[in-house]
Amino acid sequence: MRKVESEHFIHPRFQIGWHNFKFLLPLTWEVTSYTLSPTNGLIGFANIEGPLGQISWRKVKEEPDVKKIMDEVHRRYLSDEKPELEKKFTTMQSITINNIVIAWHCDGERFYASQYQSEKKLLIEWIFPEYSKNALDVVKSMLITFKENEPKDDKIFFGGWGLEVSVPKGYDLTKVMSLPAAVSMEFENKSHHRIIAHRWGLPEVLLENTDLTNFYHSFLYTKCRFSVKDINDATFFNKQGSSIQFKTRGRWGFDFLLGPWWHGEASAFWDKDEMRIYAVEHIAPNRVKNKYNVETLFGDKYNA
Repeated sequence: MRKVESEHFIHPRFQIGWHNFKFLLPLTWEVTSYTLSPTNGLIGFANIEGPLGQISWRKVKEEPDVKKIMDEVHRRYLSDEKPELEKKFTTMQSITINNIVIAWHCDGERFYASQYQSEKKLLIEWIFPEYSKNALDVVKSMLITFKENEPKDDKIFFGGWGLEVSVPKGYDLTKVMSLPAAVSMEFENKSHHRIIAHRWGLPEVLLENTDLTNFYHSFLYTKCRFSVKDINDATFFNKQGSSIQFKTRGRWGFDFLLGPWWHGEASAFWDKDEMRIYAVEHIAPNRVKNKYNVETLFGDKYNA
């Protein structure tokens, strides 16, 4: 289990992993908006009291002067929100942590952070709503954990809303569903093979009057409309599990209507200590013999 010496973090389920970066999220922060593009996107954060900031990223042609950019962004902010202070503004104070520049001007004003990833030619920019010493401490604790999301053992980490998976290289995050007790992430490669990962809470409700295998079978058949072929109880990570074979149409072009049926491998297990159910479906043509399951996607989490 990962440990962070800071009052702002608790359990490792608060780790965010996206296409280009990963970091630990402060305790009260929640992801409230996002885009899925690897090269141009945004993630917004908030809590019950309101917005807490956002991170955005974009491709640039050459290395930018991040301090100059932040000064100009703040000047425009003052022009729109506090025009009486714009003429007095010259430049912001700044510090560098973990190769990230953090800049601020005055208490109560917006403040910023920025990093340029030279190999990817990617500019990553943060905006935070209101500077104070405490807000800066929280941001510093978070950015100390910020790092590039590099592949490990030909897999890349994605995480959010308590769902942490390590997906084989070549698969991109294409869809997210986040509900209070049901999170899923869908990935797709250039051949339109799909991997779908799930994390369900409230297992005592979901498994009332049933068991894991029947619950998962019902989900695949009624919610996903897969044609279920073979159902077996299984064990994953020494935990009660289920393995199910199914068939479904391909989803590219006319494959969905006229093409051959694709084979699917589905697997799930119940983590009674976490009180969560995890599951994975991998959908690919029959010729693809190597189907990924929960041990592929959750192996880093449970074998650490």
